Amino acid sequence: MFSLIAKDFKLLFQGSSRNKVSRVLGLVFALVVAVIFIVIEVYLFKSIFTKLRKINQATDTYFTLFLFIISTLLTVFALFTAKKLFFNEEDNTKLQAMPVSNTKIVLSKLFFMFLTMYFMNLVFNLPLFVTYGLIYQKMIIFYFNVVYYPVFLFFFQGGVALLLVYPFKLALDYLKKHIITQFIVVVIIAFGLTYLYSRALNIFINLVANNNIDSLFTTSVLSAINTASKFMVPVNFLEDAFVNNNATSIFPSIAISIGIFTIGLLVAIYFYNKFLQNVFSDQKKKDKKERELKQTSPTKALIRKELILLFRNSNFIFSFTGLLMVEPLLSYLIIKSLNTIFTSGALSYYLVAVPNIIAFLDVMLMMLVSAIIFQGANNYITNENKNVRLMKSMPVSLSKQLTIKVFIPLILSISFLLIAYFVLALTRTINWISFGYGLLMNIIFLTTLAVVSLFEELNIKRNQEKNALLSSVYTYVVPFLYFVAALIMCYYKINYNVVFLIGIGIVLLSLLPYSIKFKKRINDKFLSLEVSN
Repeated sequence: MFSLIAKDFKLLFQGSSRNKVSRVLGLVFALVVAVIFIVIEVYLFKSIFTKLRKINQATDTYFTLFLFIISTLLTVFALFTAKKLFFNEEDNTKLQAMPVSNTKIVLSKLFFMFLTMYFMNLVFNLPLFVTYGLIYQKMIIFYFNVVYYPVFLFFFQGGVALLLVYPFKLALDYLKKHIITQFIVVVIIAFGLTYLYSRALNIFINLVANNNIDSLFTTSVLSAINTASKFMVPVNFLEDAFVNNNATSIFPSIAISIGIFTIGLLVAIYFYNKFLQNVFSDQKKKDKKERELKQTSPTKALIRKELILLFRNSNFIFSFTGLLMVEPLLSYLIIKSLNTIFTSGALSYYLVAVPNIIAFLDVMLMMLVSAIIFQGANNYITNENKNVRLMKSMPVSLSKQLTIKVFIPLILSISFLLIAYFVLALTRTINWISFGYGLLMNIIFLTTLAVVSLFEELNIKRNQEKNALLSSVYTYVVPFLYFVAALIMCYYKINYNVVFLIGIGIVLLSLLPYSIKFKKRINDKFLSLEVSN
């Protein structure tokens, strides 16, 4: 059982193509994001709860709303978790070769799912309960009881996830086969999430910059949320039981959750067994119609191949292409909100000591956003898998092949970066001087990142995973170091243009080590891949 749980942990959190350094960096990044989320969460709830103390029954209503929102998000997480645990073809193939019964396999997956969801619920719900308890001076038993809250919540979240996991899998399989539909869905989801992010950001800005959240507490809003909270099952019952010590409310929650979990488990087991039969039975393969190949030049064929990868491969659509579409809007929302926060309220006094620092903060943020998105398409050689030998035998120079591989995602990234900068300039979020300097610096930065990533790809050895340490460090450290340097220069009143020029010089210097004998080094490294692939 412990071996199965350990295997599921690797399946869910490590993946098959990440080295130890990437895992550590990914874990650190996830922890930083989680901490930032919790800090914002606590700040928002503390501000709102403090104001709600003056309004009868409003606290419980909003507390239920907050708990329900987090519960809904974690239910979506449980859905993805269940899909990966139960319907991973490669994992199930390995399991069937092991002397373990299907009952133990299912139980281990359920237990691991419970541990994961318990931890996630505790991490994101505990700050709410602690904040609530401190404001309303709850006794120590209140905090002790909170550790049982995720246990009761899991059966509902897990039940819903198990009930929907197979239809969810079928929907994903359908999207993989229909690329255009998949792309449209991803773009719609990306814009939808960006819109929700903008709404949440507006609330946060009003709290931090303007200290104004009265619009959240009008009579009509309170009435609507109070009515909706009655249908926020099972959180409404659990909130009443854990906060108001109403023990009788726990029974409807248990009945509903156990019922949903039982139905979901039976449905998931049925389709899991059906999925196993489909994986291992000798089914007739559908004949695929061969498409007529049109003659074209090698260069056009290579460009077409890279574009197909970016716009038809599910991994790229979710990690790169879809994010590119929302980059201009997302960049505007992030930079506009931070500019508002730093130029309003108490924080604006600090700008007197470091004038113009907002412009350099904006450039740093644009570098980070564009680089993070670009990293979704920098697996130039990894995506070729076993086709490296084929690349060597093609009647096209290695330089041309690698240039096309690097430049297609780079040109797309720069194009949308240009759109994002135009949006920021036209909306007067940044001035045109920042537009010119910032865009130039960002283009050089992305180009250097592309070259660094290429060297990492060409250093992959047989039976070893890609070491992405250098590109990861470059992505996050260079923008931050430049911002710190700009902060120091602004403090000493160095000219605005000089600070930008120094920044461009720093980024150019980071590219210099890779420019020396670039073509020869690239060709030598690429040829060495023949032995290691």
